[in-house]
Amino acid sequence: MKYLSSQDIKDRQRNISDIKPYKTTKEIVVSNIFTFFNAMNLALAVLVATTMRFENMLFLGVIAINTAIGIFQEVRSKNALEKLSLLGKSKYKVNRDGQTIEIDSEDIVLGEYLHLNLGDQVPVDAEVLEGNVEVDESLLTGESDSVFKTVGDKLMSGSNVVSGTCLVTATAVGPDSYINKLAKSSKEFKKYPSQLRDYMDKILKIVSILLVPVAILLYVRGFSLGRSYVEIVLGSSGALVGMIPEGLILLVSVSLAVAAMKLAKKKVLVQELYCVETLARVDVLCFDKTGTITTGNMKVQEMDANVAERLSSYLAYFEDENATSRALKTYLTCEKKWEVQEVGAFSSKNKYSFVQVKEGGTYFFGAYEFLGFTQPMDAYYEHLKQQGFRILSLAHSKDQITSPSEMELLGMSFCQMRSRTIPRKPLTISNLKVLKLRLSVVIIMWLYMGWLVRQVLRKKPVRLI
Repeated sequence: MKYLSSQDIKDRQRNISDIKPYKTTKEIVVSNIFTFFNAMNLALAVLVATTMRFENMLFLGVIAINTAIGIFQEVRSKNALEKLSLLGKSKYKVNRDGQTIEIDSEDIVLGEYLHLNLGDQVPVDAEVLEGNVEVDESLLTGESDSVFKTVGDKLMSGSNVVSGTCLVTATAVGPDSYINKLAKSSKEFKKYPSQLRDYMDKILKIVSILLVPVAILLYVRGFSLGRSYVEIVLGSSGALVGMIPEGLILLVSVSLAVAAMKLAKKKVLVQELYCVETLARVDVLCFDKTGTITTGNMKVQEMDANVAERLSSYLAYFEDENATSRALKTYLTCEKKWEVQEVGAFSSKNKYSFVQVKEGGTYFFGAYEFLGFTQPMDAYYEHLKQQGFRILSLAHSKDQITSPSEMELLGMSFCQMRSRTIPRKPLTISNLKVLKLRLSVVIIMWLYMGWLVRQVLRKKPVRLI
C-alpha cells in the first residue's frame, strides 16, 4: 500500500479552484455607466446645469433607467455563474502517514493516493493504480454509456463511479484538472454578435458626428438673434437631445430585459441582454438526443416468466445503479434466496455479470453475443435489437466458472430507453416568432419617433396616431 507523508502534503498543490467571475460588480457598474451614449447625454446635462434650470434635465432619467437595467441583468448573470458548480463536495478516503483517512475534496493534493468506490464522483484527474471501475462520463462528454477503466487508465475529474473499486493517484488538481478547466470555459463572458446593437452603435456614431456642427450653428443663430445665454443653451440642448435616439435605446433595453426575465423563469441564463435578439433570429434548433429526446432511464418491455423468477434473486446480490439495473429492479421484486459463493459485477468490457451459486452452478446475465452461444439470436429478438431495444439474456452453466462456457439459455428480456415528453416545444418556436415581431415593432417605433422629432423641429403640425 502506498502512502503520502505529512511533509509531502505541505509541499504539494491542493485541489482548490481559483476560478473567478468574468467581471466584478464594480467593473459591471463602471462599464454600464461610462458608455458613449451616456457621455453624450451627460455633456448636454452639464450645459443645461450651467443655466441653473434643473427641471430641463429630466432626460437624464432615461440614462438612469437604461443603465440600471444593464447593471441589474449583468449582476444577476454574474451571481448565477458564481453558483455554477460541476463538481460536488464530499469526503474521500486517502492514504496518509501509514493509515487510510477521510478528507474533503479541497484537501486532496497532487500525487494523492485516493480510494474510489461505487457512487463516488472523481474529484481530480487521476490514474488507476489498482482495481478496475466503470465510470459515467456523461457530465463531461454527453455519452450516457459507462466506460471501463483498469490499471494504467486515466480518470477525468467530474466523472462518476458506477461500479467497482480502485486505488488511484492524482495527476492534476485544482485549476489544472479537467472539470475546472471546463467550468472556467463555461463561466467566461462572451460578447455575442448583435445586428440590433451594431445598428444602434452606427446611429449613435452618426449622431455624435452631427452634434458638434449642429450645436455650433444653433449657438451662432441664437447669438445673432440677440438671445441670452440661458435661452441659447436651453434651445440648443432641446434640439440636440431630440437628435439622440433616447427613446429607442430605452425601448430596446426594456424589451430585452422583459424577455430576459421571462427566460429566467424557465431557468435560462442570459449573460447579455442582446443574446435575446440572437435567440429571436434562430430558425432551426439542434439538440443532442441524449437527455433531450430521451430521459436516460430504461423501462422493461417484456420478460420471460422463467427469467423473471430467477432474476428476482439474481439481481438482489448486486448494488449496481446503472439505468438497466434500476429498470430491472423496478420491474421485479428482488429477494436473496440463494447461497452464493462469488459475484462478478457487470462491466462494459465483458458485457455480462455472473453469480456462482453453491451446488447450483453459475448464472450469467448480459448481452447474448457475449455469452458464448454459437447459434444466432432468435429472429424476433434480433428484429427488436435492430429497432434500438436493449436485449438481455439469462444463461446457466452447471460448473463454477467466471467466463461463459457450455451455456444453457434460460430466457430473454428487453428494455427500451424512455422518451422524454416535451409539450412546450411548439410553444418555444411560437415564442421565437413573437420575439421577432416585438423586435420589428421596436424598429417601427424608432422610425416613427424619428419622423415625429423632424416634424417638431420643422414646427409643423403633427397628427398623433
